[in-house]
Amino acid sequence: MTDGSKRRIDTGMVVAVSALVVSVCAVVLSFNEVRLVRSQTEASVWPHVQWGVNVNFTSDGDSFVFRFVNSGVGPARIRSLQVFLDDEPVQTWTEVVEIFTGSPDVAVRNTVNGNVLPAGEEIRAFGDFDRERIDVIAQEWGRLDVALCYCSVLDDCWRVDGREAGQDGRPEPVRVDECVTDPELEFWQ
Repeated sequence: MTDGSKRRIDTGMVVAVSALVVSVCAVVLSFNEVRLVRSQTEASVWPHVQWGVNVNFTSDGDSFVFRFVNSGVGPARIRSLQVFLDDEPVQTWTEVVEIFTGSPDVAVRNTVNGNVLPAGEEIRAFGDFDRERIDVIAQEWGRLDVALCYCSVLDDCWRVDGREAGQDGRPEPVRVDECVTDPELEFWQ
């Protein structure tokens, strides 16, 4: 009789330990699944904002365009834009053009800071169509640097600073906890 009751205790213990092991495995797998789903979600809404200049001289007309492009797969919420001229902050395209050309006239200017830039879209931040002004602006453009901070819809944020270019000469986005803004440095055109 002692042997029979001992067997029942052993069987019950085996069942209990087995249930515990299965439960722990299920919890571990669940956490892993959540982490994988989060990674896939982040990848599916990842923005990647770049900027550049297009200069065209054609029989149809001349143009100088400075634009921001989101080449990622998700929208970018622009949280901070800073523009530096000779390492000093400037706050409007009018200010930049007046320093370059002596005249505050700006043909095209659009606000970038605070906008949402959809994937595959661009914002033409600045443009001019006068050949003489384009020549001067194109010559002086190298004096400008841009620092940009943007976030995904999941509040994952990146900062790109043109003053910190990589080996290939292009700045790389650096992941940050949040976009910190400084009213003294923000560019609001």
